[in-house]
Amino acid sequence: LEIDFEKLDTVEEITMALDQYMVEWKQRLLAQGMEKGLQEGVRKGLQKGLQEGLQKGLQEGLQKGLQEGLQEGLQEGRQEGLQEGIHQQSVRLLLTVLKERFGELPPEVSDRVRAADADTLDIWFRRAITAQSLEEVFSHRH
Repeated sequence: LEIDFEKLDTVEEITMALDQYMVEWKQRLLAQGMEKGLQEGVRKGLQKGLQEGLQKGLQEGLQKGLQEGLQEGLQEGRQEGLQEGIHQQSVRLLLTVLKERFGELPPEVSDRVRAADADTLDIWFRRAITAQSLEEVFSHRH
């Protein structure tokens, strides 16, 4: 997926292109996150299921524990994988936009972006579309 910023003339066109780009990445991330979540969920589920099953007893405990643990582990793993994937892609997307707009970034800017939470990344991303400088992107204005 690529955005050709040279063909976009208005802030609206840039915003629409970036919004579409984010939608497409979120769809990709959802698929990747689900795959990662499934793998992690199976691992966590089996681990949790075995622990619970041994405590509850041979036949019934093992079967019920595996089932419940697998279900919970799958859900947790899927959610964790999805959130991590979305966060990593948001970081990459913001860094790409900042590099396109302002050239090579100082290491401290890249580090600051990587350390930011999802809400902060969203604020910075929206500012990056219209900001005239890196300082403006990271300012504390609302």
